[in-house]
Amino acid sequence: MVCSHPPQILTITPNPALDVTLTTDTLPPGATVRIPTGSYRLGGKGINVAAVAASAGYATTMMAPVSASALDFLRHYPDSIPTQPAAHWITTPCQLRHTYALHQSVANTTTMVTETGSAQPSEVWTQLSEATTDCLDQAAATDHPIVVVISGSWPPATPLATITDLYQAVSTHPGCAALIVDCAGEPLTAACEHGAIVKPNLAELTETTGHTNPIDGAHALLGRGAAAVIVSCGEDGLIAAYPSHTITAKLPYPLDGNPTGCGDALVAALATGHADKAPLQTIIRTAVAWSASAVLVAYAGAIDPQWEALLHQVQLTAVPHTPPPASPPPHTRACPT
Repeated sequence: MVCSHPPQILTITPNPALDVTLTTDTLPPGATVRIPTGSYRLGGKGINVAAVAASAGYATTMMAPVSASALDFLRHYPDSIPTQPAAHWITTPCQLRHTYALHQSVANTTTMVTETGSAQPSEVWTQLSEATTDCLDQAAATDHPIVVVISGSWPPATPLATITDLYQAVSTHPGCAALIVDCAGEPLTAACEHGAIVKPNLAELTETTGHTNPIDGAHALLGRGAAAVIVSCGEDGLIAAYPSHTITAKLPYPLDGNPTGCGDALVAALATGHADKAPLQTIIRTAVAWSASAVLVAYAGAIDPQWEALLHQVQLTAVPHTPPPASPPPHTRACPT
């Protein structure tokens, strides 16, 4: 049995990674830079989402394909694997890909270098789908539907049918309270067509829709069937587009720090808010506050306690609603990390 007790939130990370965060004052080209030991953590968007949700007190289970050798390696690094979310690892012969966050504290910039990962055997996806259905069956049997988050890139060569079959199984299951998807390209478009709440960032939105205006891009995804489109806009906060209305939300000033885990904190706020059936404005305010406070933490998968003070400073602005514009043909590249 995957879930001994159905969680409030289930996160699925199709393409987990060993997240390496390196922080230095500056990074001169061609120079040798010495730093204290970097941070090594099991990551990937869904795992980071699970860690944030669990730290906020929500019963959370995370699923991902992770090899036994990768887990053995990570046990040598304290705090490399989040302990608060329950974990169900799908056994795979593939090794973890690596992501590198190079943060320069003086310029307050972070450069991301990410491996795309390895194609997974078909049996890995079969096992992940079966485990997901098992968890949802238990949720339906106890009349406690759960929020399902599918977050992050898919490994290269993953068949689109594999992705859409998972969306279909989750979105139509009585044990699912809401489906939230964070990726780009064809997997994002398919998520919209299955009625998901989607959370692209600005680059992913343009890649997927062809629109450079984020309002137009968000409305285009609504036109494809998304229940809501939440666009993360960095220090400019977010755009929240619903079929009936659109709002923007931001803090009056940016925060300095490492933005690597901001999007994952935002998704965690969406998931916990829908688990609570909170009012939409409350969910959006919390999403901005959690996302902003994640800047103050050196690694992804955590938020700073200052989020509560930031919550009351979030500014909401209504955007005049217009019909979704015609969308250019979506790009077909696999969604980025």
